[in-house]
Amino acid sequence: MPNANTDEDIKSGTDQLYEIIAICAECIAETIAFAIYTPADSTMNEILLRPNCSSSLKNLYHIGVM
Repeated sequence: MPNANTDEDIKSGTDQLYEIIAICAECIAETIAFAIYTPADSTMNEILLRPNCSSSLKNLYHIGVM
């Protein structure tokens, strides 16, 4: 809920955080394509897509969030 906060400093920090840890549209599209093209003789029950923590944490340290 990045838009729920009205304090400008907190909102700015939250916006920066979401820009850093956001998953790009191309990565999401590739994951969807993977699910669509799963062989017919197999079943996919769940996909959990998360940002890579190592690159996200490095960026957080860079801007001084952590």
